[in-house]
Amino acid sequence: MPNLSFEGRRHLEDALDRKRGVLCVSAHLGSIELGAAGMARFGRVHSVAGIQLHGPWTLSVRSRLHAWGVDLYQGPWSYRRMERALRNGGLAALPLDGDQALARRPAPFLGTQLHLPLGPAWLAARTGAAVLPTACLLTESGWNLIFHPPIKPDESSESSAAAWHLAIARAVEGLILAAPDQWVLPSPLIDYSFTSLADSG
Repeated sequence: MPNLSFEGRRHLEDALDRKRGVLCVSAHLGSIELGAAGMARFGRVHSVAGIQLHGPWTLSVRSRLHAWGVDLYQGPWSYRRMERALRNGGLAALPLDGDQALARRPAPFLGTQLHLPLGPAWLAARTGAAVLPTACLLTESGWNLIFHPPIKPDESSESSAAAWHLAIARAVEGLILAAPDQWVLPSPLIDYSFTSLADSG
């Protein structure tokens, strides 16, 4: 695995010390593989495999990530397994621009309204885990894994999934705007125009 530098690691360490779980939220920025592997230095990482990782040709990728300490889940029970890991004080990571969602909700995002996955917000609301915006970016000196301070919904909002959804969308939007040249835009993102499949409250 390539060498990584770490920025803001104290935010992650402090959040893990709470023993209520840590959810790192991001986008397909820089290298999400290296980012997940870097997070695994602080504990086993739990995540969800997107559609593009369901084919047999990706077995080597999944095996490598598993060896690095990253467990990728698939299927309808994936988020329940991640919820269990967070409730046990574990570490999970999810991109907000992925294709792995079973439910979505609109949120302001990059100057428009997009139906974004509800999974990160659902996990944050149900588990009380700390939510850290995270990105692994390429710099002139190499790869840098950045942990930002934990975020919370607006003070005027309840800590519901709906409130978390807006807060997470705003935070991930900030990550993208800080390094737009490193965003690998998932092509299905522009087609997210259908109604949410679940009422997240």
